[in-house]
Amino acid sequence: GLHSTSAFILEYIQHYLLTRTSERVAQKMRSAFVYAILSRDAINFDASTGELSNHIDRIKEGLGEKIGLFTRCFSTFVSC
Repeated sequence: GLHSTSAFILEYIQHYLLTRTSERVAQKMRSAFVYAILSRDAINFDASTGELSNHIDRIKEGLGEKIGLFTRCFSTFVSC
């Protein structure tokens, strides 16, 4: 009843906030990355830009989904 409804609402809020935070962090990292690339010579552009972009996406995923999953699993463990 009330316990499961409140758990669902809190889980939704947690997921929303973690996703929003991870998107903001990823956007700041991309902005810093673009600034760093634009401040270099054109000769230094190479394939590592795509690799770094993939790393930023993995960090975003880790912050948003993995931390939320860990928090849910840990709180379930503690409550049992």
